[in-house]
Amino acid sequence: TADRAPAALVVTCPDQLGPSVRRAVPERIDVVAYPNLGPPERVDWVDYGERNRRNDPDAAAAALLRRAGGRTIYAAVNNGYLTLGNQCAAFVAALGRSRRPELLLDAQGDRYYEAMTLYAFRPSATP
Repeated sequence: TADRAPAALVVTCPDQLGPSVRRAVPERIDVVAYPNLGPPERVDWVDYGERNRRNDPDAAAAALLRRAGGRTIYAAVNNGYLTLGNQCAAFVAALGRSRRPELLLDAQGDRYYEAMTLYAFRPSATP
């Protein structure tokens, strides 16, 4: 039954989306933030741009897939943040090499200030 299914794993990319997503998602759901896949409640702004230049979207995706195991991954993404460039798109593409992305909600940047695109990566959906 649904109550026995493992809870989903939610990831935000970038981490700047983490606090608002964490507030909107029930506490029983695991939420992490790209790039370090840590808690999403706060963004560490110290040396933010410098740290973001060292991010590895492929390594982060591999770590997230290991963490997810048999759970569905939901990715809330907004591309083009100043110091991240296309890293979120690269992160989604890396996830998509292992699981087929399912577009659930397309960002409406003209309608919402911090619009997010939402993808589902189900464990049985291979590319």
